[in-house]
Amino acid sequence: MITQMCSEELKSSSEENWKDTLKCVLEYLQREDTNNFFITCFTKRGDQLSQWRGYASDGYGYSIGFDTTKFLNIEPPFVAYNVLYAVELQQKLCISLLRTAYNAVSDVISNHGYEQRPALVCQFLAFYCYVLTPILKNASFEEESEIRLCFNIKFQEASKKNLLFCERKGILVPHIPIQFAEGKLPIREIIVGPNLNFEQAKWSLQQFLEQQGYAGVEIKKSAIPYIS
Repeated sequence: MITQMCSEELKSSSEENWKDTLKCVLEYLQREDTNNFFITCFTKRGDQLSQWRGYASDGYGYSIGFDTTKFLNIEPPFVAYNVLYAVELQQKLCISLLRTAYNAVSDVISNHGYEQRPALVCQFLAFYCYVLTPILKNASFEEESEIRLCFNIKFQEASKKNLLFCERKGILVPHIPIQFAEGKLPIREIIVGPNLNFEQAKWSLQQFLEQQGYAGVEIKKSAIPYIS
């Protein structure tokens, strides 16, 4: 997506230095490893029909609501982003951020009497491409209202020793365990899926939460009148 936006800006711009830098950025993006991001995904809408269908066994599941203020104490430190879906906003953010970085770096190079070379400026712009990568998502997913906690292991080489692995469809998938300061997940509420017997599910869930030391968690019934 970032590649597409840079390509469109390259076609529309008439500024040669800017265009040469964008060409360098595009070459960098094509050869750079994009598997460095570790992402945990959440939604602002905890009781949504499409998500019960897609992520909770067609309504036979649970939606866990968290106290997001406790996310500030996560280890390793993740960065939180609101995902952008609107194409116009994505375009504006991408180009304005890269342009701001380009102008700032160009000024520094010029003030020190050095020649501005696209390859040199590209190294700085590449960082902002990394920042943008987890923020942008296809507009078809807009109803998910996603929030992402992102961690880039490229800039935290020491974290590689903490990687854990699980199997998914025959492939080993690495993940990083998240640690909260309190030692427990900051669970605020749990919504019982629309296809579960609420009273039975609530009683069993209460026993489980008490056993695990989670007191005061509100258990709610889905407001969706859905039967698969």
